[in-house]
Amino acid sequence: MARPEGCALTLLVVMVFILVWAKRHWPSAATPRAHLKPTPRPLKPRTPDNCPACRAALLSLPLVATPLKPYSQVKGPRGRKKSIVTAGYACPNPDCLYYNITDDQIHALVGCGGHGSHEYIRDLKCQACQTKFSVRHGTVLYRLKTPARGVGEVLSALARRLECWRRRTGARARRIHDPLLADTRRASRHLTTRAATSEPETPQCIVG
Repeated sequence: MARPEGCALTLLVVMVFILVWAKRHWPSAATPRAHLKPTPRPLKPRTPDNCPACRAALLSLPLVATPLKPYSQVKGPRGRKKSIVTAGYACPNPDCLYYNITDDQIHALVGCGGHGSHEYIRDLKCQACQTKFSVRHGTVLYRLKTPARGVGEVLSALARRLECWRRRTGARARRIHDPLLADTRRASRHLTTRAATSEPETPQCIVG
């Protein structure tokens, strides 16, 4: 009878030990396990622009202005020679390397036909950025449908009218100014003559 009781007691102790161990080490449903956030994987920069250290080093370096090569040295020697004078004109594209350069020995402008139904207006083209524009770009005649000859005639008429108005105004001002100036001169001479002919008054002494 003692042997079955000892086995039962040993089995009971083992079960209690297993329950205590499971309670301590097995996660319960009431207390869910905290999910750890995955640490971001460090990215390797592919180019110097993606690296903060490289960008900081580039910003700290002084900027050196490189001289701009003339377009005649950049393009190939083949092709037709430029026959239209483009001095004084510049490429209007701000993203172009030859933007706002009017020297025909440097910029990349060439003639590119023209347009206009009443009068012929020449067009230019920048070979560097392929921008096409009119020779009137940036002037008061740009996108004006009135012929330039008519505009010139109106401006000439206004100039003649202004010149005539200036002459008339000058003559009228002279007619008003001359009498006033003559009266002023007369009054000045009269005062000068009166001051010269008048005798100075002698001071009187009072004896007490």
